[in-house]
Amino acid sequence: VYKRFFNSRPDAQPLNFYNSTTDTTLYSTRFFNDQAGVPGSTNFNRLKSGIYTLQLQMPDSTVLASKLDTLTGGHTYTIFAKGFAAGTGTQAVGIGQIQNN
Repeated sequence: VYKRFFNSRPDAQPLNFYNSTTDTTLYSTRFFNDQAGVPGSTNFNRLKSGIYTLQLQMPDSTVLASKLDTLTGGHTYTIFAKGFAAGTGTQAVGIGQIQNN
């Protein structure tokens, strides 16, 4: 599995993207739309296929959103933080995902 992470929350502080299944920070201190100016931040990184509990965390480890997800081998994924701090329904803070292939 190859994955990358974007912070698409315009009102967000820096976020960490965390895998609580393996107690691993996958991406640290990602700012809103930082991929536009940070070389390498659009690259895909390798991860074993499997079932993961993915989390958006503040730098102090406060969990903003959590998602149980199955990442299937042979695919690439773009995972992103979405929503607004005061959002509800479809605009609530969450984790979105696009399967690129």
